[in-house]
Amino acid sequence: MAVERGSAQRGQTVRLRIRFEQSGTPADPDSIDSIRILDESLALVDTLNPADAVQDGVGLWHIDWAIPAAEPLELHHDEWVVTPLPGGSPKTFTLGFFVFDFSAMAAGSTYMTAAELAAYLPDATQLTTAEISAMGALAQEIVEACTGQRFLPFSEARTFDGLGKPVQPLDLPVVRDSVTKIEFLYDSTGWTDVTPTTATDVRYMRGRKMIGLGNVRSRSQGYRAAASSSYYWATSVGACGEFPIGLQNVRITASWGRWLIVPAQIKGAIGLLVRYAGSCNDDVGVPSNPFVSEDVPGGRSYTLRQILLAGAMVDRTTGYPDVDSILERFPRQPAISTVI
Repeated sequence: MAVERGSAQRGQTVRLRIRFEQSGTPADPDSIDSIRILDESLALVDTLNPADAVQDGVGLWHIDWAIPAAEPLELHHDEWVVTPLPGGSPKTFTLGFFVFDFSAMAAGSTYMTAAELAAYLPDATQLTTAEISAMGALAQEIVEACTGQRFLPFSEARTFDGLGKPVQPLDLPVVRDSVTKIEFLYDSTGWTDVTPTTATDVRYMRGRKMIGLGNVRSRSQGYRAAASSSYYWATSVGACGEFPIGLQNVRITASWGRWLIVPAQIKGAIGLLVRYAGSCNDDVGVPSNPFVSEDVPGGRSYTLRQILLAGAMVDRTTGYPDVDSILERFPRQPAISTVI
């Protein structure tokens, strides 16, 4: 199943939609002459067959592109060259989309839907759903870069230092009942899969930042139920195991994240960014496809891509005081684990 351009991920098929108009009215071109995929520097990535373009309605077309698994994580463009009228001169339209890394979360798990984002724009906006979704995806990336957090659970294998105890502290909250694999590293022979066959043998502690193995007892009880070996699994009640002591020798695959639903304040910050970008110009900086509207009060004319590269990635700010005042309530958390 193809995903919309605002949710394009490596290894998936993205549906690139376009809308053609004549004097503000939807109209079909006389012919679609070529469709190309370009990278951030406008270098050719792939050439698509115009015959594969599908008409969804008057002036509404789309074409699917299978994103390679190793495609660079950067801005891409779909360039459409069409002949508007019989005998007329060809015209080029260039749209944009960002390729994200593949995530186990569904592609539709963006923080806000296109309808939610559109609520932050004027009723008379002429932005298409695809453009609004692309702006929302970029605004979401900015918010994550500023805060250093993700606001929906994500699947990942994370590596920790074992403490030689039946409990393992975690650097991020783990979603309850989401651990799918536990591995220990003892020597050069590689990782040993010690995932228990019974899900209840993985205990999730209060705060979701620590897990235990088996029937773990409190420190005051001296871990009397602990096994004497470095790791031990048993199906009998009362058995438990230990996480072996060592550096970067415990690997846990699970769903991680403090937030199970997107906070309303984060949605507000994303909506404000989309409103500012939709009132300025093209959020992906494509000169041939500007958003025509008034400027932001104060004469600012930021684009989302410039904010991401020059602000969010460097200064951890967006430049908009009302947005930054929201994001300051979600301070960055230090990373203390290795992500693979």
